[in-house]
Amino acid sequence: MCKRCFKKQKNFIQTSLKNISSSGARGRTNIDSLVPLHVPADFKIKTSVVLKLMNELLNGSIIHNKTGGSHCSALALRKKIVALREDIGRHNTIDMLGGHALLQKISLNKAIILTTGRISSEIVYKVWNMGIPVIISHSAPTASAVELARKANILLIGYVRGGKMKIYSQERRVII
Repeated sequence: MCKRCFKKQKNFIQTSLKNISSSGARGRTNIDSLVPLHVPADFKIKTSVVLKLMNELLNGSIIHNKTGGSHCSALALRKKIVALREDIGRHNTIDMLGGHALLQKISLNKAIILTTGRISSEIVYKVWNMGIPVIISHSAPTASAVELARKANILLIGYVRGGKMKIYSQERRVII
């Protein structure tokens, strides 16, 4: 890295107000300057679709089902899973889906991320940057993830299991 770039990066890091870091990528971002997602008013999801998609994710998770020591995430469009990725790292599965969407030129403004992993603020931040308005998890989110999802205008549903779920943000987008 050139001296000018290093100095610019160092200055950016020192002036940031809040810290988002994950997967060894120790950077800082000023989340107060980020813009909430614009979600189409007609974009809603039925609870039956949430349960169906989670069931499909769990049934499609070959490594996760065999070992219980890996994570699985999926990208869904129009009530259907279009990509599923497994890895030992939950962050990696989200990154792989983002790469898939980029390579396939998939519009993500009405997409859904499903995951078996815990939702941290870093995961919400990644999904926010991809422009995806919905995160659904088999696990529970952290308090900071809920706060960030609210700020980002992301529908966050967690602890989807046994025919039940908990809605943590943007509950008006869920049809019961």
